[in-house]
Amino acid sequence: MGYWGYYVVGRSPRPLAELDALAGAEGIRLWTRAAEGWQVWEYPTGMDEDAGNVGNMNTLARETGAPALFGYVMGSDCVVVEAAGPESGAWTTCLARRAMARYLGAGDDEHGRSVEDYFLEPRDAAERAVAWAAEAGRIVVEQPLVDVLTSEPGPADPLAENILFRLLDRLGVVSLWRSRVVARSKGRCVFRIAGAHCRAGPSGIRRDRGRRDEPGEADRPGRRTRSGGKRAGLFGPLCAASRG
Repeated sequence: MGYWGYYVVGRSPRPLAELDALAGAEGIRLWTRAAEGWQVWEYPTGMDEDAGNVGNMNTLARETGAPALFGYVMGSDCVVVEAAGPESGAWTTCLARRAMARYLGAGDDEHGRSVEDYFLEPRDAAERAVAWAAEAGRIVVEQPLVDVLTSEPGPADPLAENILFRLLDRLGVVSLWRSRVVARSKGRCVFRIAGAHCRAGPSGIRRDRGRRDEPGEADRPGRRTRSGGKRAGLFGPLCAASRG
């Protein structure tokens, strides 16, 4: 079973978990911090239809006065991205579009809907992402964002959440080197924070002693495993997160 849950990105002098905008995400935990107050928080939901949600990114952006973003990872197969800026407004796209099409059953209904009926196309999403980054004080180029938004998981890196981390890297807010999932199995995941190999499981997060990468190594392909699982009621938490 792959990973189901949210990664929430925002900038604030306070921990994001203390903000009213994330009050519905009980148990949300810090994933990593970056310069200038940027934070990434993780909120695992599993396949629980009654799990809480991280709310609306417009609300978080208004409360922090800075751009905000979440990635909702679906079985490590694909990711829903919702982003908002205090000035540029909200937009939604997805990562790993082929898998998303399978989850949506795109093309299977009588109306012949496609992924583009639900989410911004990569080029349009990249344009919105450039404006989002500008509000964050970053100047980014559109084409590298398009490359990420059109990329798919592959044998060398089958986890869709790593595409999300590449997107954050291209947006200039959280370096890919700071946090990247290496593998997930049996309810645990292996990842890197600032180059250190760490493991997360039900008992918490610990560092693997004696394992540390050089800065460039975190970007190299390694051994990764993943299995997916289709979730009933796909838009339960997603629709709840879009309200407010």
